[in-house]
Amino acid sequence: MPARMAAARGLLPLSQEEVLESLVALRNDPDANIRATANETLDSMEPVRLLSIAQNTNAPPEVLGFLCIWQKATRELSEAVIINPSTPDAAVAQFASFTTNGSLLEAVTINQQRLIRSPQIMDSILRNPVCTPEAERLVRQIRKEFFEKERGQAQIANERGARAVSQTITIRTSEEVIELNLDDYLLKEFEKTHGPIAEDHVIDSTVETERIIKDAEAEGEEINHMRLSMVQRIAQMNVRHRALLALKGDREARTILIRDSNRSVCVAVLYNPRITEQEVEAASAMKSINEDALRVIGHNRAWTRSYTIIHNLVRNPRTPISITLTLLNRILTRDLRLLMQNKNVPDVVRQTSGRLFMTRTQGK
Repeated sequence: MPARMAAARGLLPLSQEEVLESLVALRNDPDANIRATANETLDSMEPVRLLSIAQNTNAPPEVLGFLCIWQKATRELSEAVIINPSTPDAAVAQFASFTTNGSLLEAVTINQQRLIRSPQIMDSILRNPVCTPEAERLVRQIRKEFFEKERGQAQIANERGARAVSQTITIRTSEEVIELNLDDYLLKEFEKTHGPIAEDHVIDSTVETERIIKDAEAEGEEINHMRLSMVQRIAQMNVRHRALLALKGDREARTILIRDSNRSVCVAVLYNPRITEQEVEAASAMKSINEDALRVIGHNRAWTRSYTIIHNLVRNPRTPISITLTLLNRILTRDLRLLMQNKNVPDVVRQTSGRLFMTRTQGK
């Protein structure tokens, strides 16, 4: 059997990534039989086995581009590949034009640098009939801040000039983050709504690191070496630098900063345009989070459309009572029964849950 045909059938002794790379290449083979065979082999693959490749930032761009527009891709696979910063922009733009999943369009907006670099992706999002209000809001916010304002135009020039250094938000050093991605304009806009960012007392970076790690482990999160190093660097930043990183940082930075001891910093995380609903779900359940952050979540109409989020909020003892009582009417009866027995929530929440439960079940 010719080697190319064997490769098209996936029979060569190669790794999963190498097999996929060869099959993607053979889709453009001059021989029609080989092209057809390669496509048949690709269609026979199980998406779950390709997830690790979709998540690998070192995977070949051609492979990531294929997975991005692959019709057999599951939601999990699609989300992984569109979040991957190494996926070609053109493939992401194509994906944004045809996907029928509105939440995946929101995931496309997570990589703000990509949207600034390739505005056609934003056009694809807005033209897609399944574009959600949240995806539209994020796209229009990026357009306004980076394309319609004079300051935004200057930042685009800096961003494109910095691409050789970094295409993703990083905190290798605090100076690099601030130079490439953060500016006083964002802080001023944030302070217009939430007041001045108060410089809190000088904190011991070692104590702060230990506190964040302890809180994260109490929530069942794993602290690996990479995250520990990031926590230590963040703990050495002053409060304004942490707030800037909260507004612009990547998912890893947001996961750390949502637990920050300064209320302005943890609230700023929730105004990061790339934060996902899954992150908000996790934050709404945190027992160590600042109550002002929970108040922001509770007042956000888009987030409180999620039953998981409102259920987390009413069970969280740190959620302001005013927020909890407003949300109780939306809690399912079976969950009210559990809530009225929950010793971890305030008495008024248990009592109100009990009254609501009795009202709903009377006569049944």
